[in-house]
This record gives sequence, structure tokens and C-alpha cells, in this order.
Amino acid sequence: MTGAKLQVENHDFLVGPWHKKWFVPDKKRAEQKVSGKKASSNLLETFVYRMSSLRNRNQATRCPVLKISNLEFTRLTYSLPEFRKLKDFWNLWTSLNRPTLFVIECEDTKDILAIDTQGFDYARYKAPCKKADLNL
Repeated sequence: MTGAKLQVENHDFLVGPWHKKWFVPDKKRAEQKVSGKKASSNLLETFVYRMSSLRNRNQATRCPVLKISNLEFTRLTYSLPEFRKLKDFWNLWTSLNRPTLFVIECEDTKDILAIDTQGFDYARYKAPCKKADLNL
């Protein structure tokens, strides 16, 4: 994605529950490599049972969507890297004045994950999310 145009959209999302300093243990990462799945798909399987709790929510959160490469999406979802170590993500995030609440989207798989930094330069909180259908 280096040198790619900045891709940012704003959407309404149903988000939660939030998980503080969540990461994928080394054993689970190794299993994912053996299975041949993309990391983002494996992550969503971990969160999928929690999505049912979103059905009862009636408020949506509006936040920017940062479209990033599978490599950077994987690093953000599986571990707690400092944002400055992810060159393309860092450039996009800082160009938006470092929002504290945003959604990342994998360019390859279209998987999404909400992040709340709470003012830090890493993903302090992560949560499953889905686009809100406000026409209900």
C-alpha cells in the first residue's frame, strides 16, 4: 500500500463489546499459519459469537474507516504494535489528526475492527463491529 492514496470514509457502526489490550496468543497465531487462513478472517471467528450482543443496541457510533493492507491489519488485530511502526497506517492516522475512535478495514478481505486508543499510540481497546443499518 506504500504510496497509495489515502482511503478514508465515515460510517455508522454498532460496536462492542470492547476488549482492553487484546491480542492473539502465539499458539493461536501458529494454528492460523498452518490453516492457511488470512489472519483477519481468523480474528473475526474469535469475535463472531460476541456480535449477537450488538443486535439489542439502538445507537450507532459514527467514525472514520481507515482502509489498510492485510499485513498492517493483521499486526493491528493480532498484537499491540505502536502505530508509528506501521508506516502506511501511521501516515493515514496522523493525517486525520489521530482520532481516538476509528474502524480499520482490511483491503483484501474487507474485514473490519473498531479501535479506541484512549489517547495512546496503540490499539488500547478493540471491538467487533458492523455497519449500522439506520433504515430499520
